[in-house]
Amino acid sequence: MPPVRAGLDVLLSDRLASLRGQRLGLVAHQASVDARYEHVATRLGDLRGVKLARLFAPEHGLWGAAQDHAAIAPTRSRHATARG
Repeated sequence: MPPVRAGLDVLLSDRLASLRGQRLGLVAHQASVDARYEHVATRLGDLRGVKLARLFAPEHGLWGAAQDHAAIAPTRSRHATARG
C-alpha cells in the first residue's frame, strides 16, 4: 500500500507549476505542516516565482500563541514578502 501524502506535499511535488507566477493568500495555523513538519508559510514563502502575499490565521493567530478571545493586531512577516 502506498504511503498517505498530505495535500501540501502533493501540491509541492505534483502541482508546483500551477503556483508559478501566482500571488497567494494562505489560511493556516500552527499545525499547517508538511511531512517534514515544516510550516506551509515557510514552504510557500521559499518558492521562486510565487508571491505569498497574505497570511490569514484563525482565532489564536498563525502560531497559536494568542490567548482565547484576545485581540490580535495585524502583523507583517518575512513570509508575506516572499521572493517573486
